[in-house]
Amino acid sequence: MSDNVIMTNWREPFHRAHRPEAEFHGRAVSTACGDEIDLYLDTEDGVVTDAFFEGDGCIVCLGMASLLVRYLEGRSVEEVREMTEPDALKLATDVAIESRRQGCALVAFKALGEALRSAS
Repeated sequence: MSDNVIMTNWREPFHRAHRPEAEFHGRAVSTACGDEIDLYLDTEDGVVTDAFFEGDGCIVCLGMASLLVRYLEGRSVEEVREMTEPDALKLATDVAIESRRQGCALVAFKALGEALRSAS
């Protein structure tokens, strides 16, 4: 696999850390392959100020988790709530994610959904 945005974020992840003190937490596990992601968010005045992740999984899962938390910081909570699965997949700007790998790519997005539900 040549270097692309997913590989780069897998090799050098953005905000990969355990953050139990975070304001919001979501967890998702892929039943297909066992990838698992915990996502942590802090907000202030309706804006995501910090986003972190931790977990175990394949390159696609972990690279996409890094891309997602990088994307979330500085966005309004409302904008984040409106995000869809296709929006999340578009974060991998320079690679088309095969349909069989989209489940891996969306584990962090599913954890985000859990975190947002905990915020309600």
